[in-house]
Amino acid sequence: MKVNRIITVLSKRRELGVKVTIVTWHPDAYKYGRDDVCMGLLERLRKAGFEFRLVEDSCEHYAVIDNEIVWYGSMNLLSKEEAEDNLMRICSKDIAAELLEMTFASEVKMQVW
Repeated sequence: MKVNRIITVLSKRRELGVKVTIVTWHPDAYKYGRDDVCMGLLERLRKAGFEFRLVEDSCEHYAVIDNEIVWYGSMNLLSKEEAEDNLMRICSKDIAAELLEMTFASEVKMQVW
């Protein structure tokens, strides 16, 4: 459901030229669910125009919008939610820049897909 919603909500923005990059676990490193289901969902997102950076060791749960709005917490934005999940919204260019720097500064550890 979340993948369908992201595609629906962000597809219009993608058509307007907004670049969306998703950083997520490499399917081989993801420990939950079936590999074929995971790969199918990633492929749907890729075909919808989303770019991927795949990691194997850790994956933070956050979204950055317009380099200023940050959604951060324990909620997995592409998968099932848990009762204890939390998510907070912060408007801060500094925090957004720091998160993006932490994630993409070590891009050599990421696989482009």
